[in-house]
Amino acid sequence: MRPHAGDRIVVESEKVAQPSRAGVIEEVLQEDPLGVRVRWEERLLEGGDDGVL
Repeated sequence: MRPHAGDRIVVESEKVAQPSRAGVIEEVLQEDPLGVRVRWEERLLEGGDDGVL
């Protein structure tokens, strides 16, 4: 399967306590080995020591 710009990608975590990461492929940089530019969908949850800059 060949990746294309606009495809959704999900990367599962190798650690149990960390969630998977999801994003959208913005650009295919090279095919062999695969290199893509991804816009990650990140969630930021405010914690006790967090601040907004």
